[in-house]
Amino acid sequence: MDSLFTAGIFARDLVLGLASSLRQPAAPGVFSLVLIMLLGLALLWFWIVVRRRVWLLRRATKLVRKTRGSEEFRERFQETYDELKSWSGADAARLADTWEEFRETTIESQGQTGIRNAIRPSVFFNLEEMGFGVAGWRVVPSLFVSVGLAATFLGLIAALQETGNSLSAGGDQAAVMKALTQLLSVASAKFIMSLTGLLCSIVFTVFMRLRSSGLEAAMRTLTHEIEIRMNFVSLEDIAEKQLRALVEQRDHMQKLNHELIAAISEPLQKAAASGINHVDEMVQSLAGSLTEGLVGAMSATSDAPHSK
Repeated sequence: MDSLFTAGIFARDLVLGLASSLRQPAAPGVFSLVLIMLLGLALLWFWIVVRRRVWLLRRATKLVRKTRGSEEFRERFQETYDELKSWSGADAARLADTWEEFRETTIESQGQTGIRNAIRPSVFFNLEEMGFGVAGWRVVPSLFVSVGLAATFLGLIAALQETGNSLSAGGDQAAVMKALTQLLSVASAKFIMSLTGLLCSIVFTVFMRLRSSGLEAAMRTLTHEIEIRMNFVSLEDIAEKQLRALVEQRDHMQKLNHELIAAISEPLQKAAASGINHVDEMVQSLAGSLTEGLVGAMSATSDAPHSK
């Protein structure tokens, strides 16, 4: 338990030591200047990163625009990938990898004009999938506010500590009023740091929105130029073609069945007709033979008494 108390006292003294660094009257101003300098560095860094990515996307857009029509785009599809692969930088490598992943979803059929694809280019070519987004930068505005608030509270702790020391030393009513007045003036000065952090957050947020809108516009232009040079094949179109093929196959099978039945029944009908004619001839021949035999027998019978 004593070690826990010792650790607590050490943490308290550490916080009070940090707060005492903001006890000087010039501390809020110096802190605000440092925060503004950090804002300038963050803006410059963000501008460089976004500018490089926008320039890369516009360069890729110009490369795609060199192809006139879907057929030329198909012929230079591999050449475009090789050109993207030759560019240096981590962002260029991610762009080339995205192009390779998109190429795996394309269909290059023989006898077809252009390249067909069943997935929109925007599924692959977007800021988040390519790592071109500014999601990681969205923490910077809240970081400025948090740092300003932390510095303000440290300054207030230092002011309260100083006022407490003045009051504990004792004195008349005038000394107490002077100490309280000093506390209020110091506290108001410490809030300058919070206000500076808030202003830095607002400035960076506005700048980030403006630059990110330009980055999104460059990405939309690239995806549009790619898509107008390709033939999109939707799932509904594929299903309709399959249904049409099944209907044509059914009609063809019905026609084939009718022709097959007709081809088989014709010889049978001829055979049956010839068989009936043959039986009729046999019956007529047999009937004629029986008739001649009966007539001859009857003639022989009638002639027999006369001969006796």
